[in-house]
Order: sequence, then structure tokens, then C-alpha cells
Amino acid sequence: MGARDAIDPAELADADVISLPEGTGARTALDEVLGGATARRPRWEVATPATALGLAARGLGVAVLSRTTGRGATGVVDVGIDDPRARSSLGIVWRDGPGPATRALLERLLPAASGS
Repeated sequence: MGARDAIDPAELADADVISLPEGTGARTALDEVLGGATARRPRWEVATPATALGLAARGLGVAVLSRTTGRGATGVVDVGIDDPRARSSLGIVWRDGPGPATRALLERLLPAASGS
């Protein structure tokens, strides 16, 4: 599988999947690809990408993570999932009533995001 650029999601049907918990971007994308809440549950659900990579490196399954997380990790091969739903969306959050450093960052980020 390592010589390929991508796999079809159907190829995960019989795999021991290692995943991050529900609510994470990678898990949301995985659930979309596998068919939502009725899909087969991952064999392993772990708290951190490092743990997922460690289990995969030990041969206990295939970790489904962002490509940037897996790229360059020791003892594993990273292959994409060929499905447009296999995407994560990132955002930012901050506490209500941000402190001075956060306010300064937001003043730079928010105008850039709106194109001003």
C-alpha cells in the first residue's frame, strides 16, 4: 500500500482503524467518509495523534489522521484517502473578553480573513 498515493474509503471496511475521538476534525472527516453514525466504529480510539501513530507503527491497525500529522513520522507510511469528504476544517477560538496579546492577534487576523 505504501507505493500508492491514495486509497478508496471502501478499502477501510476490513481494516482495524485507529482514530481520534469524536469531535475532532480528523474523526469528523472519517465518520463522513465511512457513512456517519451508522458506520463501523474504529477498532482503537485514542486521545492523541502520537498514540495513533505509535499503534500504527506497531502494526495494530491503520491510523486515520491528517496527512500533515502522518507525513515524516517514523515507522509508518502515509497514504491519502481518495474522497472529497476526507477533509478537516480548522478555525480559531478564544475566550470571551480576550487579553491584550489575543486582542492584538485578532486585530491582525480578522481584517485579513475578511479581505480588508
